[in-house]
Amino acid sequence: MANPKSPAASDRALDWLNFILADVRDGLGHYLAIKDLTEGTGRVNVSLGALTSLFGLGAALSPGIAGVVVQAAGYDAAFLTLAGIAAAAFVLVLLALPETHPRTTPLPLTTPAGN
Repeated sequence: MANPKSPAASDRALDWLNFILADVRDGLGHYLAIKDLTEGTGRVNVSLGALTSLFGLGAALSPGIAGVVVQAAGYDAAFLTLAGIAAAAFVLVLLALPETHPRTTPLPLTTPAGN
């Protein structure tokens, strides 16, 4: 039986903690963006469902696309193909997704009286 205080046990605990934190981050990120974009429109649920469906479609199609490219041109080409698709999605987000943070002008700094 392994010593629970051993470095290997603590490494496993950190691995699980990182896994859980990454899972929470991945689960909340798109929800918060959809909430910001559709708040007050009554379309939060349908927008979240559509985006989640697209995530699932991407996850389902990605191995098939990569497999076809691997068969035709090898692993490097498959990686570059999927990286290109991800880069195109990133550019689409940059160009088409509006900023959700409200722009405000900063208040002027006040100085103590008498200065």
